[in-house]
Amino acid sequence: MQLGQDETPLDVGQQRQVRPIDATDERLFSLWSMVDRDTMGNRYELLDDLVDDSNEIAHYHGHGQHGGSVSGRIVIKRDFEAAYKRLCEQYFNGDESLYTAQQFKRRYRVSPSIFEKVYQQLLGKGVFRRPDKLDACGRKGIHPLVRMTAAFRVLAYGCGADREDENLSIGESTVHDAVKSFCKLLIQEFGDEYLNRTLTVAERNRILKHNKTRGFPGLFASWDCKHFVWDNCPVALQGQHKGHHAGGKYTKILEAIADGSCYIWFVHFGAPGSCNDINVLDKSSIVGALLSGQLDLKTEPYEINGTIRDWMYFLVDGIYPNWAIFVKTIAKEAREAKDFSRRDLVQLRKF
Repeated sequence: MQLGQDETPLDVGQQRQVRPIDATDERLFSLWSMVDRDTMGNRYELLDDLVDDSNEIAHYHGHGQHGGSVSGRIVIKRDFEAAYKRLCEQYFNGDESLYTAQQFKRRYRVSPSIFEKVYQQLLGKGVFRRPDKLDACGRKGIHPLVRMTAAFRVLAYGCGADREDENLSIGESTVHDAVKSFCKLLIQEFGDEYLNRTLTVAERNRILKHNKTRGFPGLFASWDCKHFVWDNCPVALQGQHKGHHAGGKYTKILEAIADGSCYIWFVHFGAPGSCNDINVLDKSSIVGALLSGQLDLKTEPYEINGTIRDWMYFLVDGIYPNWAIFVKTIAKEAREAKDFSRRDLVQLRKF
């Protein structure tokens, strides 16, 4: 192919980069093809007018010079460094912090030591990249401490993601990413230690020894359900989540087993509030763990009320079925009966 008189080949360093054609380009090309070829002398003037019109349209739709590629997106110049310093002055400045450790625990729903452990474990993973890492423009972005604080606040209060922008200078989409990454990393890093696992031999012996001194040889933990109020329950789901607990409010049920030190070993969450303990037990993942052997209750033989047993049991309330692994509480009527004797107490505790 031969070049014209006014055309020169481009050097390798001067070659233009090819970019995808967007809707504005298609509009320009379609209008350009409609121009009469006899009016080629005025084509540059016409092209300038079309480009000006397209810039005005792009600005109207939020595609200005720094508007990004998302339609309707507004760019807010947030001061990430100031937000990080303000957060440190409030909670992470040691004894000179504005708020106390008690206020920290109330607002984060965990103690400062637990928060520090989680923060150090997740630092540098997922969206919680290290603070010295620069973004594509060579600038420091949002500090990981700010991202994690936003994730804790959303999970603790159940508030909207855009609420944290006022104090933490962090956008709604960034908060969503932080919460998702936080939940995934928390399961990945701490799941094997804290989430639905069986006991070690040392842990089993410690629990059995402690409960034996309290008068319950062979006891493992307590098994019960807790209703959590769902204030923002959608109207379409309110029928199945309304129960007799919490004054008839809409709730979600947490089923868990916990030992005497309040350590939760197994948990099943998500049943609607209209269920009772028996309904939850029918579809419990904890029962599935017992059947599959994931939760092993076998232990060294021990004697209680003249019976030799070699598996641990749970303390439950009266609604639970009469299973061998369940020991129920004594009914109030039986405790208040005048002819209640120690022999009756032994019979009630026998299983």
